[in-house]
Order: sequence, then C-alpha cells, then structure tokens
Amino acid sequence: MNRLLAGIVEAKSEQIALNFVNEVRKLKHYKLLEFDEVYKRGNAFLDAFLASIRENEIAPFLSYMSKISGERSLQGYKLDETLTAFKVLEENVWHSVMQDAPNQDIPKLLKIANHVLGVGKDQLARVYLNLRIKTENKLKRAYKKLRNTQAQLIHAEKMASLGQLVAGVAHELNNPINFIYSNLDHLRDYINRLKRVLQFYSITIPSNRADVELIEKTKNEVELDFILKDLDKLIQAFYDGAERTKELVWNLRSFSRRDEKEPHEVDIHGCMENTLALLSHLYKHRITLHKNYGNIPKIMGYASHLNQVFMNLLANAGEAIPGKGDVWITTCPQGDKVITSIRDNGKGIPKKFINKIFDPFFTTKARGEGVGLGLSISYSIIEKHKGKIWVESQQGIGTTFTIELPINAIGEKEKGR
Repeated sequence: MNRLLAGIVEAKSEQIALNFVNEVRKLKHYKLLEFDEVYKRGNAFLDAFLASIRENEIAPFLSYMSKISGERSLQGYKLDETLTAFKVLEENVWHSVMQDAPNQDIPKLLKIANHVLGVGKDQLARVYLNLRIKTENKLKRAYKKLRNTQAQLIHAEKMASLGQLVAGVAHELNNPINFIYSNLDHLRDYINRLKRVLQFYSITIPSNRADVELIEKTKNEVELDFILKDLDKLIQAFYDGAERTKELVWNLRSFSRRDEKEPHEVDIHGCMENTLALLSHLYKHRITLHKNYGNIPKIMGYASHLNQVFMNLLANAGEAIPGKGDVWITTCPQGDKVITSIRDNGKGIPKKFINKIFDPFFTTKARGEGVGLGLSISYSIIEKHKGKIWVESQQGIGTTFTIELPINAIGEKEKGR
C-alpha cells in the first residue's frame, strides 16, 4: 500500500510542485523568491515525504520538517505562513490520491498520508514552539543581565562618589581631631600644675584673719572645690569624645576603601563591627544586638564590598523594626566556607515578594525611601565572591538573611590566572 501511495505522489510530483509555486508565491516571504527556489522547496518536501512512505519509517520526514522549521523561523517566517505552505502541499497530495487511486484503496492511502503529514505538522509546530521558548528565555536572560549591569553601574558610580566623599570628609576631619587629641595631654599636664599651685596656696597661712576670710569667700564664690574635682572628669570626657570621633573617622575610611584592586584577607567580624559603628544612630536605644560570633577564619575577598552587603542587610533589619526590637548576628565555620546570618524580629516580608527581593529595582519601601538596588547589589557582590545568599521570612515574625562565603575561592582564582 505504501508503494502504491509513493507511486501516485511521484507521478504527480511535478504538477504538485507547480501548484505549490502558484499558491505560495502569494505569501509574504515567498514573494521575494525566484520561481526556481520555490519549485525546489516543493520538490524537497515531496522527496522527504516519499522517503518516509517508501521506507515505512517516519524519521526522514520528521528530520526534514525539523530542519526547515528551524531554517524558516531564522529567516523570519511566522508559524502561520509556514503552516499555510505545508497545507498547500498536503491538499495536493490528498487531491492526487482522490484522483488517481482505485476507489477501494483511497481510505487506506489517505490514512497513511494523513498519519505522515499529521506527524510532520506536529513536528513543525513543536520546533517553532521550542524556538519561541528559547528565544523568550534568551530575551529574559538578556533583560535580567541588562538590569543587573545597570544596577551594578549605578552601584559602582554611587560607591565611587561615596568613597570619594567619605575619604575627603575623613581626611578633613582627621587633622582637627588629631590636633584636639594630641593637645589634650598638654591640657591635662597644665591643669595638674595649676592644681599644685592652688593646693600650695590653700595650705599657706595668710598674715591676718581678713585675708583668710577673703580667700574663703572667693573660693566659695567660684566653687573652687567643685571645679577641681570636676576638671578630671571633664578632661576624660574630652578624651572619650576625641577617641570616639577618631574611631568614627577610621571606620569611614575603612568602609569606603577605594584602593582594593586585588582580593586580600578579610575579617568578617571586623567588617561587621565597622558597619555596626556606622549604624549606631539607627540601633541606639532602640534595637538590642545579640552577637554569636563563631571561631571563623579570614576569607579572601574585598572588604569594602562586603561592608556594603552588611550595611544593606543590617540597615534593612533596623528599618524593618518599627519600634524596639532585636537583631541577631551569627557566624560559624562550615567546612571550607563561612556562614553568616542576620536575623531580625521585624515586620517580615510578604510571601508573594520573597522571590523578587533580589531583583534590581524591586522594593517594598514607600516611594522616595529606596530604589530597590541594595539587595540586588548585595546578591551580585556575594556571587562575585563565589558565595550564596538566601532569605527566610514570615510576616509578623521577622526575617533571616544567610550568607555562605567560601574561604579561598577568589584567591584561588586569582592565583590560577
């Protein structure tokens, strides 16, 4: 029966190809082709069809349909146009069978033809669908990459400006602070000398009673005893204030580090303390910190970048707590990695947003309070360090961000260059 079908189609192949040319040259893309090219395409279809009929094997026709589907889609042919061309050939095959086959054999021959052509049509649609899915996925990846690149460029520009500003401010503050700090020793020494003189005068007996009364009256008026007692406290307060200001300047300079061109050893606990010092205004008198620092090694990386991650996470934790609350910071070693978690008992993240929080420009904050780059940038930084970051949250309970950082991943990569 297959041979009979093949013989009928083969005998009519030239007429089928000519009919194909006449019909499909009305279509958009086929208008641009020469007669010979369209004729050639019709014959190629028939050759593939006949090969499968003769061999009673669908593979040759499927292979052909897969090939032309890919080629046509790349040339800009839409699925409906390709299916229209297919339908023209399909109808010509049916017409040939109806016209030339013995009446008793027509049902069987049409069944064979319909099976082969139907499978071919499915294959054609499947290839187009897969190509469309691949194209859409590629576009999605390209779009995501573009948004990430845009976010990183904004981040790089902000960090460069911030680093320049912070370094400039720190430099300007450093000189007067050093002046105050270094002169406090001299001030303490001078006051101690004056106190000795005053003490000497206080034990020297004046020549007459009137002088004694005058001295006592003057001492009471200026509250000399109180001043002498309070001077030491006052100088110590100056020392403490200068020390704290000096430490703040050091933290600013460490946080902004603009000279990190190569990875180096980073102390995670040092980064954390540095960041917390800069966030004291957000946490002070409102948030209780619970630190559970484990015995972790230093890792290879970029301290200023990790400072930025911890700044984003700790600031978000503080802002997520509307009143008083708690933040827990935990670190521990895990094989050749270091695990850091930051947990708060704030308002939590709605479940529908969990899968979006690392997307560039996504934010749950009110307009003007954030542009949605903090967590996206943090994700990129952790990826750059060959690590992982994930989040767990429950509304009304709180949020936990966990970071996994390899100890030597960046260092090993650099050495391998």
